[in-house]
Amino acid sequence: MTQGEEEDGPTVESGEGEVETDSFWKKKETFLRGSTVSLGEKISSEIVLLFIGRRRSSVGPDRALQEALRTRLRVVESNSQDVIQLFKDLSARLVSVHAEKDSFVLTFKTVEEIWKFSTYLALGYVARCLENFLCDQSFWLDPELLSDLEINVTVNEEHLATLYLGLLLQEGSFFAKALFTRNEQDEEDEEQLLFKKNDLLMVRDTGQGETREGTMLASGNHGLVPVSAMQPLPYPFYQWFLRKYPCNTGCLQMEKEAFEHAIVTGSCVAVVDYSPVGLDELQLSRGDVVEIQGLLIRGLGVFIGTHSSTGLTGFVHKAHVRPLDALPL
Repeated sequence: MTQGEEEDGPTVESGEGEVETDSFWKKKETFLRGSTVSLGEKISSEIVLLFIGRRRSSVGPDRALQEALRTRLRVVESNSQDVIQLFKDLSARLVSVHAEKDSFVLTFKTVEEIWKFSTYLALGYVARCLENFLCDQSFWLDPELLSDLEINVTVNEEHLATLYLGLLLQEGSFFAKALFTRNEQDEEDEEQLLFKKNDLLMVRDTGQGETREGTMLASGNHGLVPVSAMQPLPYPFYQWFLRKYPCNTGCLQMEKEAFEHAIVTGSCVAVVDYSPVGLDELQLSRGDVVEIQGLLIRGLGVFIGTHSSTGLTGFVHKAHVRPLDALPL
């Protein structure tokens, strides 16, 4: 057993025995279709990071290479501080190492940690750091082998999103959409806030059990809202954007917009011909169908879209399209 930063320290398993734990993977709907995380729900704080070594020149797996990486991991895990520091630099906390399962179990304590780790993961930085960490002299002294080596890492992205939302809820303040309409006020509770389905709200934990304090982004009205009516917005970027620029989605429209709702998903159709000015923009012809990637927010002039015919993904100006099959989030 190795010692970590926490009081109990991470445990290391090298395949000799099985450690019985609760399943890390609790099946949930993907957050794009609707989060099933509820306030007060206990969520596993651990996630498994799997790694596999491969040769760029080969299509299939390389068992000899994978075994060499496992052997190297068994050697370095004896000095737990090196492994702990590796993941600390990647904004994660090591719980345990499982050499025979080609995996690390990680956890996060803050939203900032999981946000940074997710970014490093998406950029390929986590895999690159593992390459540097697990390759010994036999790799470094063989330039041909080193250039051919690649380590791929995977995590359950849905569970990672669940962890993020769980930490977000623990911090007590987040942005959410209303799941249904409440247009009649209870005579016994004048503090209740009236809202419509898909309205956007800032929700704060006031320690009042099944209710929270909600503030409408569109009007600024505030009052108590039931926990069961609020669905947190799923993506870290949008939580950050709305926290920094809350009025951008709530201000009254000065002129009529093609998109009725403040935040939508789905698809849209080009209404103009457009030649890209920047390398990251999509080329459009009138009538082209574009799938919205992530969310389209009223306060942002551009969004990320995928061209349905070419499969290319890039920035799209909202003024160049109109809704086709757009759904409010």
